[in-house]
Amino acid sequence: MAAANHYELPQIAKDASPQELRQAFRRLSKRYHPDTTELPAGQAEEAFRQLQLAYLTLSDPERRRVYDDSLIKPAPAPVRPVRLAVPQPAPVRRALSGGEWFALLLLGRVWIGTSLPLAGLTLMAVAAWLRRGAASSEQRQQIEKLLGQSTSPAVAQQLWEQRDDLLNDGRFEGRVLPVTTVFSDTCNFTTVSESLSPADLLAWLNRGMALCVPAITQRAGMVNKFTGDGFLAVFGAPLGRGAEADAQDAIEACLAIQRSLEALNRDLAADGAPAMHMRIGVHSGDVLAGSMGSSERLEYAVIGDTVNCASRLESYEKTRQTNICRVLVSSATRDLLSPARRDALLWDYWGSLQVKGRQEPLDIWELRGSAPADSPASQAP
Repeated sequence: MAAANHYELPQIAKDASPQELRQAFRRLSKRYHPDTTELPAGQAEEAFRQLQLAYLTLSDPERRRVYDDSLIKPAPAPVRPVRLAVPQPAPVRRALSGGEWFALLLLGRVWIGTSLPLAGLTLMAVAAWLRRGAASSEQRQQIEKLLGQSTSPAVAQQLWEQRDDLLNDGRFEGRVLPVTTVFSDTCNFTTVSESLSPADLLAWLNRGMALCVPAITQRAGMVNKFTGDGFLAVFGAPLGRGAEADAQDAIEACLAIQRSLEALNRDLAADGAPAMHMRIGVHSGDVLAGSMGSSERLEYAVIGDTVNCASRLESYEKTRQTNICRVLVSSATRDLLSPARRDALLWDYWGSLQVKGRQEPLDIWELRGSAPADSPASQAP
């Protein structure tokens, strides 16, 4: 479907209040979400994507102001060329001479003799171009099928440029990659589900995911999968920027999620909806990454101890949480941060955790946010 005006899709006026915008988003989320829609899958997916884009633009006052300004900018008046009246000489009709008839016949034979081979070469070139275009289109579809819409446009472009090295027979070959994994879960989801209808529950959950996913993809991360009421995100696969940079991006994404959830809960309270709390575990290490599945269903998977450790950190001592979004970070990730960035953050040291299957325990730190300029970062005892 064609891109719609951000006010037309949610069916609101340009002076609609934030509460009216949220109500329209909740109402239309039920209509267009792939799990609740009655529309064709492709049409619903595109409509839901445009609805999320409209909500993210209009819910931010600064973005909304810039967008409103773009709607009222007048189009430049077309410049009409000045035509000068130039007198044309009257055509002169005369019979062709014998030499002119001979020249026309000669040129006609030359044209017929050379046009056929040139036309054949042109057709072969066009056919080769179409074959290359079909192959490129097939590879692009393979990448989109394997990764879906879980990567940023920048990462998708890098994957496209390196497709010949990454894809083999339509699959990502298995590789061991150094990554930082982020595992999240929504707190008290069962309790919240008992107080909301299925459609309202899904809309409530999607409001949180609509904030988390951009925080990850805008920092070169990839949402590998949704786990019901949470997600698994990876920084460093299929493409990485280096272990240190990937760890830094993951921490910045977690800080962005913490800030976004605070704002979201104010909106949820205004709508009379339950507050949303999350737990997040972050760990860095090697994973086995590549395509997994069969020809009927194939997806890009990351597996290994690194993913398990991030999951264990997320679920560790669930009742020990004093903020909206608890982020537990292993020392493997924290040590990858630059000293300056590490000292600019607030940390609480939790001690060591013995993870099943690992010989050495993990040192755990809770990320509490950014440290004030005059406050030193926490240190381990």
